[in-house]
Amino acid sequence: RLNQNDIEFIFCLMLLPVFKKWRLAVGVLAFQLLPVFIYGLFLCLIATKYGMLRSTLTIIISCMVLISTGAYHFIWWSHHPNDEKKILSLSRILNFRFTKPFTLFFFEWLIRNESLMLVGTKIFSGLIIIGVTELFKTDTYDLRLLSFGILVSGAANATIILLLHRFENLHLHWVKGLPISLPRRMCLSLVSIGIVFLPEVIFLIKNFPENRGLHDYIIFTFFLFSIPTLCYGLLYVKDRNQEEIMPIVFYCVIGWFVLILFDVPVLLLGITNVLAGLFLWKKFFYSFEYVARKAK
Repeated sequence: RLNQNDIEFIFCLMLLPVFKKWRLAVGVLAFQLLPVFIYGLFLCLIATKYGMLRSTLTIIISCMVLISTGAYHFIWWSHHPNDEKKILSLSRILNFRFTKPFTLFFFEWLIRNESLMLVGTKIFSGLIIIGVTELFKTDTYDLRLLSFGILVSGAANATIILLLHRFENLHLHWVKGLPISLPRRMCLSLVSIGIVFLPEVIFLIKNFPENRGLHDYIIFTFFLFSIPTLCYGLLYVKDRNQEEIMPIVFYCVIGWFVLILFDVPVLLLGITNVLAGLFLWKKFFYSFEYVARKAK
């Protein structure tokens, strides 16, 4: 919130006396962290009951460090609103000596701006694949169980696909005017999607059921890639934000779930997803118009 334009009035706090700035910062943070302090008080009472003085002191010191470091960061930020972002020497050397491929533009932007969301999504989707594939090591299950796991893992990356679409149509909108054929544009975007889904592919390789052959692995990997392909094509039909696209993803997941439950071949679902995604992509690519929205 501190980086958003409607909070600029907080910069006036730097004109206040130092003691008053600290008092305000600590007061605001104490109110925000009230659930943490209540839980810490509960732990202190339990520790005191059993004579664990060291644990009580550790909890108290931790809460004090938490609120003091938060207040210090807030005050520092109010005095350095536009701090210079320095680039590491190694990064400068790599940027000068090596030409960065177009397919890595989005991945680097994602790491710089949405690193927490990226890590959380990858952990969740990776654990889904690992958890489902581990079940096949203890018993014999229908492959529909693996299909469900891949379905949830692929759908969990819908936010990343939305960011890819926004990145290409907002930050790289000028690329649409370059003399690049549509099939080549599609290939570049699909390679970017493949780089994002590389962790899931690695987890699938490492934990794929041993009693299944390479043919099954290729089919399930293809189904995993077909989900973001369809989602990406749907985004070109109409400009939608995250709140508007998630219900569509939810209904698609329910539809896929029912079809898998009725033993519809995963290969057929994957082919249908890819063909539908590429069709929508081709039909609405040049007529699509991104509507810039104010970040909430």
